[in-house]
Amino acid sequence: MSGWLREDQSIDISYETIYQHIWSDKKMVVIYSNIYVGKVKLINHVVRINKLAEGLLRTV
Repeated sequence: MSGWLREDQSIDISYETIYQHIWSDKKMVVIYSNIYVGKVKLINHVVRINKLAEGLLRTV
């Protein structure tokens, strides 16, 4: 990749820099995935609480 960029695109970048960007991107995907899963779990929890509250209100 770095060789192709240097020869064909006249861009001089080391393979270490390319890998740093790839790993940085992968870390961000993991972080955002964990945030999304956390939000889904929270929403599901709120839905369960609302259903439980509706059931309790019907018995009153």
